[in-house]
Amino acid sequence: MVRSLSGKQLFSLLLILLFAPAILNAQIKDGSIVFTWGDSYELPKKHSDLGFIGNEIEGYVQIGHAPHRSLSFQKFSNALKLTSENTVDLKDMPDDYQNVAFTKIKDRYYWIFCTWERADERERLFAQEIDVKNTKLIGKAKQLCATSKLTGTAMGTALWGISIGITDKWNLYYSLDSNKLLVQYRKRPEQRQDSKNKDIIGFQVFDEELNKIWGKEIRMPYTEARMDNEDYDIDKDGNVYTLAKVYATEKGDKKKPNYHMEILKWTKDNNEVTKIPFKFTDQFVTAARMTKGFDGSLLVVGFYSKKKPGVAYSGFNRVGVHSSADGVFLLQLDEQSGELSNVKKGIYEFPQQVLSEFESARTKRRNEKKDDDDNLEAQNMVLRNIVVNSDGSIQVYGEEAYKIITTTYNGRSRNTTVDYYYNDILGMNIGADGELKWVTKVPKLQHGINSGLAGMSFKLFPHNNNQYIFFMDNMKNIDLPVDEAPKQHVDGRGGVLMVVKIDENGKKSKAKIFDVREEDKNLIVSNFSTVGIDKIVARAFHRRDSQPVFITFK
Repeated sequence: MVRSLSGKQLFSLLLILLFAPAILNAQIKDGSIVFTWGDSYELPKKHSDLGFIGNEIEGYVQIGHAPHRSLSFQKFSNALKLTSENTVDLKDMPDDYQNVAFTKIKDRYYWIFCTWERADERERLFAQEIDVKNTKLIGKAKQLCATSKLTGTAMGTALWGISIGITDKWNLYYSLDSNKLLVQYRKRPEQRQDSKNKDIIGFQVFDEELNKIWGKEIRMPYTEARMDNEDYDIDKDGNVYTLAKVYATEKGDKKKPNYHMEILKWTKDNNEVTKIPFKFTDQFVTAARMTKGFDGSLLVVGFYSKKKPGVAYSGFNRVGVHSSADGVFLLQLDEQSGELSNVKKGIYEFPQQVLSEFESARTKRRNEKKDDDDNLEAQNMVLRNIVVNSDGSIQVYGEEAYKIITTTYNGRSRNTTVDYYYNDILGMNIGADGELKWVTKVPKLQHGINSGLAGMSFKLFPHNNNQYIFFMDNMKNIDLPVDEAPKQHVDGRGGVLMVVKIDENGKKSKAKIFDVREEDKNLIVSNFSTVGIDKIVARAFHRRDSQPVFITFK
């Protein structure tokens, strides 16, 4: 149906065209977020969006990738005007190369890719420098690592269950000052049985010029059945750390943990591992991560629970791995003594009052009963962000996220559906004095079918001691009362981009800054990229038409 425009509508349309790029201000009480649109453009045919790199001095480049064909570089000015386009031929690349990442190390940008060459059965990792200013590749790719076959994550299966590829073979970690890069990988197991195999983990350490400082392939001190590697990290001196759960026995205990935690430290000049064991509580550790304090100290942060994580079922349907969280734990490594100690209290519980906010009356009654039995926890919590503020405070953000796998069989064929849920966000602030300052909940209810992350979950950006959380939502949740549960947002069916600002005192403000149906464009929050202290760049799209946008904090 074709509709005619009124005189007022035509005048408004002319204003938009005359003053493009448009600027949209989303007011958040004491400030605003400025949405600035740039020139419309198209990604080259068969190129997928790999995001933006760049800065105010050299400009901003949208990178597109057509596997085994080309890389595209589309250059934008500080006003997001399209200034140049360039395509780099990749036809001479090995047939089985894979994109790993586009990254910035100190002040340089690189394309990291890997290859598997059957002739000599070698896995190789390369870094190719990118000239952002002139939108081209600089020189030849530099080989960083070469090793025998690695393990990773299966990309999927073809007919008869045969794997169609492996990804996530190579993992990149950066020191706090961005002067050191750690490349970590896992060799293919020598033994198929976890109870007999000891993983061989590769650590390759590079400086800011990507010159190799040291590298080792290390056999882990415990069998795979007795050890879960939770996280890796590298410090400014190039020392490497592994955070691991180490089990006393191969079978777990439902009532208390049968493991302790360890930090394993490796250095350039010492072939022996330094073990730093700790067990801060008799609770289960459901998530753990290493991070740097503002003073450079090593912190271990995560969620603890009274319950052992496990696979849950609903009838014949598998409901993913359920991990509840009673609260947050916070430990600090003393480099002199080589011991981990609690930061003040060490554990910080989620209060019942916050867990019952934005819930149905039925859930509130259930929470009150669980709290009376000392059995109330945040369900299905995934650790998402750890923010270390300049005043020494630590903020921890988790998300309720899970999936339900449903398999049906009609006598001839089997069909599997995966429902993904990304729900409420919990944030906690622990002051520099080790005292709990505040706990807050950001309500949301996102649902996707066979979509994975797609346009769901959230992205957090710190600015001036405030945290800005972006996510797609249902417009009905804009002024959601604290005694109501959020309305559902279904991925791929419209929705609005919400932003929630949390200030240093835990006070929240919420605003809608983009409506998919009104703008007739879509945004993928997970693709938002930081390109400055107060600036995010993203791509809005409708079919093949694209438009860059700056999100600036004022």
